[in-house]
Amino acid sequence: MRYNDLYQQCLESVPGQIRMSYASGRRPALGYTSNLDILMRWDAKVFSELARAHLKGEPSFQSGETISSVGDFARIVSYLIENGLGGELGIASGKICAELERRFVCEQALGGTCAQGAAALACVGVPSVAHISDRSAQVCKWLDYPEITMVSARGEAVPVAEMASGREPVKHFIVQYEKGDRVQIGERENVIPESNRIIMDYDDLHKTLPVDPHFLSYVEGCASRIVSYNVSGFNAIVSQDVLRRTLGEMAQHYSRVKKANPECILYLESAHYISGDSRHMVFDSFAPHLDILGMNEEELADLARCQGHTLAAGDCQSLLTALELVQDGYPVKGLVVHSKDFAVYYGREQPNTDMEAALCLGNLLAGTKARIGRYGNLEECRGTLEVPLSPAGLELAQRLPSRHNGCAVSIVPSRYMENPVATIGLGDTFVAGMQIAWIR
Repeated sequence: MRYNDLYQQCLESVPGQIRMSYASGRRPALGYTSNLDILMRWDAKVFSELARAHLKGEPSFQSGETISSVGDFARIVSYLIENGLGGELGIASGKICAELERRFVCEQALGGTCAQGAAALACVGVPSVAHISDRSAQVCKWLDYPEITMVSARGEAVPVAEMASGREPVKHFIVQYEKGDRVQIGERENVIPESNRIIMDYDDLHKTLPVDPHFLSYVEGCASRIVSYNVSGFNAIVSQDVLRRTLGEMAQHYSRVKKANPECILYLESAHYISGDSRHMVFDSFAPHLDILGMNEEELADLARCQGHTLAAGDCQSLLTALELVQDGYPVKGLVVHSKDFAVYYGREQPNTDMEAALCLGNLLAGTKARIGRYGNLEECRGTLEVPLSPAGLELAQRLPSRHNGCAVSIVPSRYMENPVATIGLGDTFVAGMQIAWIR
């Protein structure tokens, strides 16, 4: 079946939805984490020199390990890049942070799914109410848009600048290494087999994920005006007891929001979980309340692998099987999967909810960031319409059925770039774009 490209139609609807949002007071809510991303420019030569000086013994990594020395960094990252692996792990000392910033060229950026989502929405003119955890001056400066409000201790929506604190920022170091680069590890030269990304957190704040009760009360009290509720940030909680208590409290909160406004779209975006057990606990606890569980294609493949299925890239039936298995494991109303080639929704048909428009707008905002290296305004999003649709995504869209196993299926090919300017934060920007479609 020929694919019907709705990108331009969806983009042209955005100004009307913004006017509607301001006139009605209805807008997205986003929570809960923010931080300062330190983007390390990958340099194979610098890493080889560091490994030569600090690597003792063979590269290795055990799930849950923390980087407690520069030697740990050399050992763990050597193991990950030798195997083309990504992931998220903790840094134990500020001295290690200083050493990484000294050795690698670094730049700062806004971090956190909800924080990046709020900023991406603000750039196209969409208002939102956001909960951010790191309220340092550096982070709040990245969020200083008139479209973004936070909730004060008085229970009022206020500009972000009013909520800035004097504390030091929470730093997340991100390095994206490149396939084909040659690195010297011990006595051998390695050719990196796959490109991937490693996130290293110097972060005690999010081990307990402190969610402001004033924000929760505000969302519950204004639930009729919350069109969508995009939640994330549970991935850094390490203690199972802390996580279990947090999930119980948040599940009750979501239940109250949904009771007050059944049409509010509750969307949980997945992430790299420090503990696989934590990920399953989060999904199990929230599944009864969720309208959408979102993730990237790598996360879908990992979850399907847990169910005994290997996701074959570009294979229509394999994708449907993976989606079916994950939804069987976590019975949410629907799943969203985003990738460089396509975005897909799989699940129940949800009343008054245009999933295809949401996928289009998600792809458009993410594609614009990939194209220009930052969040784009409406005119810059219009420029992304000139980027062709992904051939792989287009082929999949033409073969994928509109229904499978009783579930609705919607797929939108991405605007594909072989060499994007930005590759970090695209998933967060995609999720933000989806929220625009639900302003109604």
